[in-house]
Formats: sequence, structure tokens, C-alpha cells
Amino acid sequence: MKSDIGKRLLKLRQKKGISRLQLAKELIEQGYIDYESPESLNQYLYMIEKGKRNPKDETLKPIAEYFNVPIQWLKGEIAYIPIVGGTQAGSFGGHIADAESYFPLPAFLIPLPEPEERTFFMEVEGDSMYPLFEPGDLVHLADPSFISPKNGDEVVVIKDGEATLKKYYTDGNKVKLIPLNEVYKPIELTQEDLRDVMIFKVIGVYKRNR
Repeated sequence: MKSDIGKRLLKLRQKKGISRLQLAKELIEQGYIDYESPESLNQYLYMIEKGKRNPKDETLKPIAEYFNVPIQWLKGEIAYIPIVGGTQAGSFGGHIADAESYFPLPAFLIPLPEPEERTFFMEVEGDSMYPLFEPGDLVHLADPSFISPKNGDEVVVIKDGEATLKKYYTDGNKVKLIPLNEVYKPIELTQEDLRDVMIFKVIGVYKRNR
């Protein structure tokens, strides 16, 4: 199994569009690493990517500097979680967007593998979940194939490109989405509705504006 370091190094190379040998050459030629030859460094980088070497910080630091990333990210100690739009804490609304920013979290706090691919943040809009959630808060959501919601959990439900944040309850063949703010009415989803929605459990919240 590849280590987190190997996966991240491979991801960085692929994003930059360079081969492992080219990376080795540039690390040496640009003065990041003093190594006997590009070919031997290429072999060492191969071993890292395959998870067969666990390099020390003194080796990882120049690689991180070359790619302009924190060494803590390269080591898998922190994860940069994408923020992908906003979720309406009312009726369906909100919006889904391509990630334009990222939120760093200690990797050990995230209870599933590959958190940068399997989790994301959405910004709360509206007040139907007040006082637990307020506008501007970031809710951290998990891939439902890894963490499924249970009765009483907070969830974000996405339907037709819109999203809503609610409490989740099952009632026979239906799902009820319950607001905390009594001004708002519950939303009921039938089995037919459930075919066209995605339900993500909230696994954390960041109170950004407090």
C-alpha cells in the first residue's frame, strides 16, 4: 500500500505534468537536493511513491519547497478540504460550485481515508438551523458511501443542484428533514424523492464568523 507521502508526491508530479526523472533532474539542478545523480534520485523517488521508503524531514523539506506546499501536507499531517458552495439552512436553495478555496484540518481529526477526495465543506446560508448553525459557518460533509446518516444527525441534502441543511430522521419509507428554528417547516422526502437526492452527514463544523 502506498504511504500518504507517496500518494501526495505522485499527485504533485501529475499536477505539474513532469516525470519522476525530470523531477529528480530539477531538484538537483535547481539546488534543492544534493544527490549523486538524477538516475539514482529517480529510483529513490520511485521507492517513496510506492511506499517502500519513509523519508526523513531533511529529504522532504526541499521537495515541499520545490512544489511550494507545506511539509505537513506532504507528510499527510494536514488535509486541505475543498469548500464547494453554500447550503441553505431553510428550504432548498444554496448552490454547488467548483472548489475555489480550501480549509486546512489536521488529518487525524477526519474519520475516513483520503479526506481531500471524500469530504468537503459548504458554507451555511440562512437561519433555519439557528442556534446550532449560523450564516457563514462551514459544515464538513462526508462521502455517504463511507459514513451514512442516522436519526438525529445533521445532514446536507442536495437536490437538482440546490442544498439544504437539516436534522435527519427516517419515518417508514420517508425521510423527514427537521429545522431547529420553529419558523421553518419540516421537509418530507418520499421514496421517489430519494432517488434524486444525495444526503451527506455533517461530521464537523467550523464557526468561521464567531
